[in-house]
Amino acid sequence: MAEQKDYFTSLMSKVYSNAINDVSVAYIAKIEKMTPPTATVQPLARIDGKKESMVQKVHFILLPGQPELLDYKSGDEVIVICLDDDNSKYTKGYYPVSSKRKHSVDYSFVIGKIANKKDFKK
Repeated sequence: MAEQKDYFTSLMSKVYSNAINDVSVAYIAKIEKMTPPTATVQPLARIDGKKESMVQKVHFILLPGQPELLDYKSGDEVIVICLDDDNSKYTKGYYPVSSKRKHSVDYSFVIGKIANKKDFKK
């Protein structure tokens, strides 16, 4: 008797693979407009040759050892991360995570600028 193919395992493997590929944790973007304390960024990845939509209200992160004042400007290329949960209600305290929407680019934070040659001391 011929061995039966396990279609369920095959299907679940494909669903899992597609889900993992759709979760964007970090991306490279260019700052299009500064509106402190947020910015509008253009993700630089192309999907099927097309630009992705701009992401508005992207927040910035202050890291230890970083200068006290941030030095970002339009045109800077940056690394952006996405939170797992909706942070739209965050106001310097606790915030609800009741949203079912996960890993959305709408919950983005700039974590740093991609250095270019002129960013280095001579």
